Amino acid sequence: EAMREIEMFISLKISRNEAVYLKDVLTYFTRRPFGWQENEILLLVARLGLVGKLSFTLQAAELPLKKAYQPFTSVRSRAEIRLQKIRQHDEHQIQKAAALVKNLFQKPFTGSGEKELAELIRRELSQWHDSLKTFRSKAQTGKYPGKADIDNGIVLVAGLLEHSGSYALIERMLQDGSALEDFAEDFEDLDNFYNSQFQTWLTLASALNDQFKVNWQALEKDDSARDAVAELEGIFSSTTPYGQLRRINPLIEQVQTINQQLLAEKRSHALDRVGLRINNITAALQAADAPSELQNLALRPLQQCRQTIEKTHSIPLILSQQGGADTLEEDAYELINRHIEARKKLPPPAPKPTSSTDPKPPPKPVAPAKLTITVRAAGNSGEVVLETEAQVEGYIRQLQDKLLTEVQAGNRVRVK
Repeated sequence: EAMREIEMFISLKISRNEAVYLKDVLTYFTRRPFGWQENEILLLVARLGLVGKLSFTLQAAELPLKKAYQPFTSVRSRAEIRLQKIRQHDEHQIQKAAALVKNLFQKPFTGSGEKELAELIRRELSQWHDSLKTFRSKAQTGKYPGKADIDNGIVLVAGLLEHSGSYALIERMLQDGSALEDFAEDFEDLDNFYNSQFQTWLTLASALNDQFKVNWQALEKDDSARDAVAELEGIFSSTTPYGQLRRINPLIEQVQTINQQLLAEKRSHALDRVGLRINNITAALQAADAPSELQNLALRPLQQCRQTIEKTHSIPLILSQQGGADTLEEDAYELINRHIEARKKLPPPAPKPTSSTDPKPPPKPVAPAKLTITVRAAGNSGEVVLETEAQVEGYIRQLQDKLLTEVQAGNRVRVK
């Protein structure tokens, strides 16, 4: 009741366009019929400032309440502390703003004053603003949805936070109520995406741009994989994909399963082919009695080819390595052939002296190692076109002559 009396006194004088100073209030209420103590009056005036109904200036400069103790207790300063009424919203506006706060932030307002409501609004809007700046920092690093909504939200929220006074803040909030309610739905989507689904989006980007892209030529031939990737690309290109985010992981798993099946098939076939070539070279090295250095030199490229096929997740690379293994095998045969040719040029070893008492029979002569000659069935051009029976017979005869020539020369023939 006493605080209300002081508020009415100040309001009446201000309504008459009279300046009100702290000294005036003290003079009026220390006299009859009130006769209140100065300290009680100072406390009541401070409480009016605390609840946001009064503001203070000292020598035309704003006097924050937290710095008002010394001037309030100084007799000289009281005549210079001017009291000003802060505009207040009526009860209806407060209730309307409180309902808006509950709708926007899902937090009921349990206070009673305008200042408390304004503090709640400012606190919640500041959290929105900080979150939006974090979202923007993430969004600027790549292809992420919601960039326009984030920018619009920052502008909207910053426009409210620039109002330091509770009256102006609540007034602006009520004016922007519809825009805030619309944005609240966008904020919920953005908050869920950047705080809960961001890693899922990174997984999607990696799958489309790296994992599936490298094997796309194989995947697109599978209807299920092609449809799943098309749906994932649609989600990735959407400006508002939030309702479809739950579909990402199942679709990725679906494509991954198909990708692994295709990869396993291609890898198994390629390893079989490369393994066969390694076996061929190993047998040729043994037949040529090749030293360990030559064995390593001839086999190492094929072994590295096999290791690449075992480790890679790229079907094109597997096919490339499989195709390149043919050339590696041919290179290995060239090394072995040079070794055989070099050994042929060496003088034969001197026979060991025999003893009449030696019961062992002389060793059997070892057959010389054969050269491996590659004959291309299609010729060096790599292509043969036959149209008549005579051409077919001539081609077969020519190929037969090549093969017989090499075999009769004591060589092994590798036909390509």
